[in-house]
Amino acid sequence: MQIKINPETCRYSFELKLYNSLLQNKSFKKASEDLLNTISLEHSHESDLSYLTNGVHVNANTSPKLNHAFDEIKKKLRISKRDDVALFINNDSSVNAGCAFIEKNRYVVYLNAGLLNIMNLDEIKFVIGHELGHLKFKHHKIVKDFTRKNPPIFAMRLFEHSRYAEISADRCGLASVSSLSVAKKALLKIASGTDLSLISSDSIELKTQLNSIKKILEQKQGLVDEKLSHPYSLIRLYALEKFDIYINKTKPTDEDLFKTDEKIFSVLSMLNPKIDNKKNTLLINACLWISYSDKANLRLEMKNIEGFCDPSILPKILEESKLFKNKAGWFKNNFLTLLKNMDKLSLSEKSDILDKVCVIALADGVLQENELIVIKKISSILGLTKNYVDSVLKKLIN
Repeated sequence: MQIKINPETCRYSFELKLYNSLLQNKSFKKASEDLLNTISLEHSHESDLSYLTNGVHVNANTSPKLNHAFDEIKKKLRISKRDDVALFINNDSSVNAGCAFIEKNRYVVYLNAGLLNIMNLDEIKFVIGHELGHLKFKHHKIVKDFTRKNPPIFAMRLFEHSRYAEISADRCGLASVSSLSVAKKALLKIASGTDLSLISSDSIELKTQLNSIKKILEQKQGLVDEKLSHPYSLIRLYALEKFDIYINKTKPTDEDLFKTDEKIFSVLSMLNPKIDNKKNTLLINACLWISYSDKANLRLEMKNIEGFCDPSILPKILEESKLFKNKAGWFKNNFLTLLKNMDKLSLSEKSDILDKVCVIALADGVLQENELIVIKKISSILGLTKNYVDSVLKKLIN
């Protein structure tokens, strides 16, 4: 029996949370918007020509079945009628598909020939639903332009979002076919690059293989690639199975969905580099303490803070600070409390905090008296000598 899935419940909650955190970062949001505008202004005609000359535009004449399936899935997923979405078959033998942003409200979903050659129509529907899921949730707004030099913490969060976005999109794929069996076969065909004629998809024990993956990752952390944009296929299959259990409950609740998402997160987190949230929080509070000690150039300093502080943690701290009038005092107390409850910092970690605090203080090219007082306090608390602090400031001022 096919289960009807509400597409509005498909979004993976951890993906949405990170998506919102990234877009709350004004520096990142502006950079992404600028890049999207560049794509619209410079490449829209080139993109149209590329798809038209390297493949086939799917419509009622060229492929009635695919065109009907495409229209049907757009309705199921409630894709906005304002969005003009074209479907193309791409002359490429690799087993792949994608959704490309052309310009505002214009997109292209493309299916490579290699994918069509090994899938039946139902499996193709899953892939189309997956790609339209990226469009539905506007994942293109999180532009992952790694030609720019992003701070390591920022780059890690962007790749983390990419992996979470695949979970959201897979759920839209499942909603498009309402069949876990079809969804699993589609993912396995993509993973193996074959039509599964020599592989029994039903015999794959997800739990056993996931446990094997977990043991390897725990023993050899060097294997974890922080630049992995897609989760391993077995993890995606596991995530779909858990979501399928949720949607098949008699009366699924929000609490059921949250528990499902937490289980999936526990597996996905195996792929995330170990980010020390305590140390990142300590750094953010130090930077905000210096910034709010002299508010003359708060906007400029905040731009610098957004540039290198963890985009997943910063918005939460800023939101909490709204309850306090004396923000500098609140950030100071947070810094002291965190430091007291942490393991001893290395010299390099202390130096990193001092460097970034000084960069914030000198964002406008002038070191104010209040800022210098806070720099000296932070340095003293960290156990850094006056000579060391003077050398850092001299380097930055010159």
